[in-house]
Amino acid sequence: MNKQEIIDKLFDKLNKKGCRYPKWELYSIIDPFLEVIKESLEESEDVKLTNFGKFTVKTQKGRRYYNVNTQRNEYSSDKKMVVFIRSRNFTLDSGANNNINNNHS
Repeated sequence: MNKQEIIDKLFDKLNKKGCRYPKWELYSIIDPFLEVIKESLEESEDVKLTNFGKFTVKTQKGRRYYNVNTQRNEYSSDKKMVVFIRSRNFTLDSGANNNINNNHS
C-alpha cells in the first residue's frame, strides 16, 4: 500500500463518519506526520504508537568478507535498520486475514 492508497482509504473512512476533508488537506496532515516519524528515527528515537506498535532503529554490525580483487579480508560498515515491533493489542481480525490469503492465490 502506498501513500496515495492510504489517503484514499482515510478519505473514505472519514466520509463514512460524516467528516468531510478534501484529499489535499489529508496530504497536508499525512506528509508532516510521516516526516516527524522519519526525523525521529534518523535521531535514533523510538516512535511508539499506542495499540499499533513501535518503530525502533537497530544497528546491524558490519561483516567480514573476502574481497576477491584485493585478495584480502575486509569489513563492511555497520548499518542502521528500522524495525517494527507490533503492540500486543494489534491483531488482524479473521476477515482481514482471509482477504490477505485470498489475494495471494
